[in-house]
Amino acid sequence: MAGNISGPSGSKGANILLNHDFSSGLTSWHLNSCTGYVISSKSGTQGGIPMDLDANYAVITDRKECWQGLEQDITNKISIGSTYTVSACVGVSGVSQGSSDVLATLKLEHHDSATRYLFIGR
Repeated sequence: MAGNISGPSGSKGANILLNHDFSSGLTSWHLNSCTGYVISSKSGTQGGIPMDLDANYAVITDRKECWQGLEQDITNKISIGSTYTVSACVGVSGVSQGSSDVLATLKLEHHDSATRYLFIGR
């Protein structure tokens, strides 16, 4: 998972997500109303999903609602007027009744206001 900042020239900047590659397990990540763990690609196929070599993957389970999953607070890492690029590699496994949507959202929290969620990608 990556959250990169682009400079004025459009050049790729530093990744603002801590432990974006899950090399330290779920350190710096918060499990929002779900459970999860990290596996290595050396574990083989997970739930029928082939994995790239030399990578770690977060496995999220026990989700009851579409908004439940991993989150990370990036409040102090972003700046007004900057452009950010978000990318992720996501797989869905298990018994399904049709297609599964995977959504990327920003959780917006303001003092004295209700929490809002901003859709940023599929």
